[in-house]
Amino acid sequence: NPPIVDKLGGVWAVVIP
Repeated sequence: NPPIVDKLGGVWAVVIP
């Protein structure tokens, strides 16, 4: 799966499922 960019608590995080 492609990386998912999610903004958590005002911090950008790249989550790879």
